[in-house]
Amino acid sequence: PISLEELCGGSSARGVEADVVVLSPLIDPSGCDRRIVPAARAVARWAAAAPAGSQPPRLVPERLLVRGAAACLSAGRVCGVDLRPLDAARWAGPALAISAELEEGGRLLSRFEPLVELDLRGGGLTRLAHGGAVRFSYLGSDGDAVDSVEKESVFNAVVLDVRVDWEASRAGCAVPTPHKRAVQYIEPVAPSAWMRVCVRCNGLRIWVEHAEAVAPLGAWGRVLIQPWHFAML
Repeated sequence: PISLEELCGGSSARGVEADVVVLSPLIDPSGCDRRIVPAARAVARWAAAAPAGSQPPRLVPERLLVRGAAACLSAGRVCGVDLRPLDAARWAGPALAISAELEEGGRLLSRFEPLVELDLRGGGLTRLAHGGAVRFSYLGSDGDAVDSVEKESVFNAVVLDVRVDWEASRAGCAVPTPHKRAVQYIEPVAPSAWMRVCVRCNGLRIWVEHAEAVAPLGAWGRVLIQPWHFAML
């Protein structure tokens, strides 16, 4: 065995052959925050410099699919105190792993839709689903698509879900994150039957924005509260 750093580090790896390169420890709930894409690119460069006739190593996993769903995350009511006015102050820069579905007052507003595909076998090539223009179909409280939305719902986050292809010939399976998924907060708006977002990925981070300019609900932008403040509550 040889570490990934040694394999891609330069002269110490010359003449070294590898049958398998394991990248699974770099998988995180947001897809690529642990630099799995740069690692795949480094492996591709190392494999390209290998002697002619040698077989490229097998990557484990070979592909990641990051899906997303529109969500309403709310502080809800605690001990009879309505904390929902604080929801307009939610903000975080990168996607954070939190217990989104277990949070009081939090629920998914749509089904999970493909956002980004990371082809690790192809050197970390990233493909944006639908060219980065993704739309979520609003789901009612019974889980069926509806044309009308609930008055108290707020679209203020996108919950990410990472699925793994261990081999290209096999179906993907979900990363076992039963309690926490990465959440990307966005400006809170009233949900609609179709919620459109713009998805971007630079290989180091995946982020989501509203597809069009929006007028955030409440006092968003005046007071921004980090998630650990809500954990204190």
